[in-house]
Amino acid sequence: MIRHAFSGAERREGLDLIVAGVAPSPQTGLIEALGGRYRVMSAGYMVAPRSALEAFREGDRCGRTI
Repeated sequence: MIRHAFSGAERREGLDLIVAGVAPSPQTGLIEALGGRYRVMSAGYMVAPRSALEAFREGDRCGRTI
Protein backbone atom coordinates (compact mmCIF):
# COMPACT_ATOMS: atom_id res chain seq x y z
CA MET A 1 0.00 0.00 0.00
CA ILE A 2 1.20 3.48 -0.76
CA ARG A 3 -0.25 6.65 0.74
CA HIS A 4 -0.09 10.17 -0.66
CA ALA A 5 1.69 12.31 1.94
CA PHE A 6 -0.70 15.26 1.63
CA SER A 7 -4.10 13.90 0.63
CA GLY A 8 -3.87 10.61 2.56
CA ALA A 9 -5.26 8.71 -0.44
CA GLU A 10 -4.12 5.07 -0.46
CA ARG A 11 -3.75 2.52 -3.24
CA ARG A 12 -2.14 -0.89 -3.69
CA GLU A 13 0.78 -1.04 -6.15
CA GLY A 14 3.15 -3.76 -7.34
CA LEU A 15 6.59 -2.18 -7.05
CA ASP A 16 10.06 -3.23 -8.15
CA LEU A 17 11.90 -0.49 -6.27
CA ILE A 18 11.32 1.71 -3.25
CA VAL A 19 13.18 4.98 -2.69
CA ALA A 20 12.74 6.33 0.81
CA GLY A 21 13.70 9.73 2.17
CA VAL A 22 14.52 9.48 5.85
CA ALA A 23 15.57 11.65 8.79
CA PRO A 24 19.25 12.56 9.33
CA SER A 25 19.89 9.71 11.76
CA PRO A 26 20.28 6.35 10.01
CA GLN A 27 17.03 4.39 9.96
CA THR A 28 17.96 0.94 8.73
CA GLY A 29 14.72 -0.88 9.55
CA LEU A 30 13.41 -0.67 5.98
CA ILE A 31 16.72 -1.89 4.56
CA GLU A 32 16.79 -4.78 7.03
CA ALA A 33 13.16 -5.69 6.30
CA LEU A 34 13.55 -5.59 2.50
CA GLY A 35 17.20 -6.57 2.09
CA GLY A 36 16.58 -10.30 2.03
CA ARG A 37 13.88 -10.12 -0.64
CA TYR A 38 14.79 -7.09 -2.75
CA ARG A 39 17.83 -5.31 -4.03
CA VAL A 40 18.29 -2.37 -1.66
CA MET A 41 20.49 0.67 -2.22
CA SER A 42 21.04 3.54 0.19
CA ALA A 43 22.45 7.05 -0.09
CA GLY A 44 23.05 10.17 1.96
CA TYR A 45 22.36 9.96 5.68
CA MET A 46 21.34 6.31 5.31
CA VAL A 47 25.05 5.64 4.78
CA ALA A 48 26.69 8.31 6.97
CA PRO A 49 26.43 12.05 7.62
CA ARG A 50 26.71 13.82 4.26
CA SER A 51 26.34 17.25 2.72
CA ALA A 52 23.28 17.75 0.53
CA LEU A 53 25.46 17.73 -2.60
CA GLU A 54 27.03 14.41 -1.65
CA ALA A 55 23.61 12.93 -0.89
CA PHE A 56 22.26 14.15 -4.27
CA ARG A 57 25.22 12.57 -6.07
CA GLU A 58 24.76 9.27 -4.23
CA GLY A 59 21.02 9.29 -4.97
CA ASP A 60 21.73 10.03 -8.63
CA ARG A 61 24.27 7.19 -8.73
CA CYS A 62 21.71 4.79 -7.21
CA GLY A 63 19.09 5.87 -9.76
CA ARG A 64 21.47 5.41 -12.69
CA THR A 65 22.39 1.93 -11.41
CA ILE A 66 18.81 0.72 -11.69
